[in-house]
Amino acid sequence: MGILLMDFCFLGAKCVVVTAEYRLAPENPFPAAVDDAVTALKWVVDFGKEELGVNPTKVAVGGSSSGGNLATVLSLLASTFTPSIPLTFLLLTIPVIDQTATAETSWSSNANAPWLTPARMTWYRDMYLTHPEDSKKWTASPNLAPKEILAKSPSVWMGVSECDILFEEGKAYAELLRGNGVEVECVVYPGSTHSILSLDGKSLPTSWPQSNKP
Repeated sequence: MGILLMDFCFLGAKCVVVTAEYRLAPENPFPAAVDDAVTALKWVVDFGKEELGVNPTKVAVGGSSSGGNLATVLSLLASTFTPSIPLTFLLLTIPVIDQTATAETSWSSNANAPWLTPARMTWYRDMYLTHPEDSKKWTASPNLAPKEILAKSPSVWMGVSECDILFEEGKAYAELLRGNGVEVECVVYPGSTHSILSLDGKSLPTSWPQSNKP
């Protein structure tokens, strides 16, 4: 997620925000970005107190769109580490959850939504998942994780856009987690699209340079 979008998400938050400059596809396909997210989380836990002055027992993760996919996968992987890393929270906006989705399945209700079309989303996916079979791995599609791992997810706040092809998979994942005993708040933004965060300008401080405002 871009630095400007991160600013939108965390304005007013009393926390230290760490962004991971993970490797990007197609030069570095799956699972490079997942591996980098894991490395970043472990660094914060191991060195965050000394380097950043943070409490490593109170770590949350979050992301938007493809970053939301990485954050979701990371929130589940954290419970599988030895020792495990107990996360406090997962913050998601318009996340990519199901890498097996198509225009004939969950994308169908918003197949004609602006900007993020099925064709564009499929192109992104093909750059990231160079082996189609990887789409069925839960480290790519966290909704396919075993129930015992889903049940260990931290509490979740998720924002989804009503006119986004990712809308249905986001809502479905919220229900899946609830069914496994996880506390989830899923907020639907009526009439909004996948570009919702880049359209937000009301919460920007007046002291920001005009060039930083959308």
